[in-house]
Amino acid sequence: MYGFTIIAHLTGKHQESRDRLLCIAGPLGILRQPAEFNSKDIEWEENEEILKRASLSDVLRVHDYRYIQHLKQLCEALPKEGKEEEDRLGKLDNDSPISKDSFEVAMYAAGAVIHAVDRVMTGCNRYLID
Repeated sequence: MYGFTIIAHLTGKHQESRDRLLCIAGPLGILRQPAEFNSKDIEWEENEEILKRASLSDVLRVHDYRYIQHLKQLCEALPKEGKEEEDRLGKLDNDSPISKDSFEVAMYAAGAVIHAVDRVMTGCNRYLID
């Protein structure tokens, strides 16, 4: 599962970055290179119509409401624009940089996982890579 919405999450120089996602699963990523990986066995789900945002009720199954609201408020308070990427970042904790779009990206990432699990559970796919 891969969607351009998911790479909108800015993390600065943190190892979990959009550059890493692009290197792995982006249009020119290693998982798409037949010589490097048996990519014929991978079915890519990239249609933004299919990759939906998770609902609040879905996310509440695994996270406390106060945590979700806290993350949402932190993200909303961050600037969308800035001279440098670092100027637009905040921190959820000591190891989790966030940006204005991080909450929405997290909701879409959760939606992608739900979609992938649904595909496995209905027999459309044998396994998922998320």
